Amino acid sequence: MAKYSFHTALVSASLIRTYVPRIVTLTLLLGSLITIEAQQSEISLERKVAMMMKVIDTDDHFGDGKDCFDIGILFSHHDTSSIIEKERILQFTELEPYMLTDSVPVHCIPIDLEHDDGWKQTLATGSVAAVIVTSIDQQYLGPVSSFCRDHEILSMTTVPEYVSGGLSVGVTAVNDRAMLMINLPASRTEGARISSRVLKMAKIVR
Repeated sequence: MAKYSFHTALVSASLIRTYVPRIVTLTLLLGSLITIEAQQSEISLERKVAMMMKVIDTDDHFGDGKDCFDIGILFSHHDTSSIIEKERILQFTELEPYMLTDSVPVHCIPIDLEHDDGWKQTLATGSVAAVIVTSIDQQYLGPVSSFCRDHEILSMTTVPEYVSGGLSVGVTAVNDRAMLMINLPASRTEGARISSRVLKMAKIVR
């Protein structure tokens, strides 16, 4: 009986030496493939913002008669991801400023949602025609959406899920390709007149 147990132990040890490294290798490879797939489907922040600018550029309502097009970057100073997105947007829009088709420059203004109702006062001045909402706490999503609709401010976001939550414009990945997301009822309430050409290329949320 002891001899059989010893032989069984030897066989088990041999199997472990043979198959465990292979299992580990396969697991690592699978993890790498998942990582690569996630990276391939991820859309850069620069790409998202550029696509949002196209929406503004095709809408005469938002750029009409302006010497400068102000966009508020809504962020939360308690959220690291939100701060990083805000800083990156400010950085690349300053290095390569956006110009609308009619030569109107785009100016980005950081607005901290954590400053009580200060963000509402900033947006209520009328100078800000659109906002880009970063990865904020979802408790702010409803108030921001309602405020934008009441004051006809185009709400855009770096987070595609927020479009389903009531914001107007976002960017998502469909078959590894960037695609605009447009919440049609929200955008119309905010006064947007998005061109039919843009709508045909977008994923519509109702």
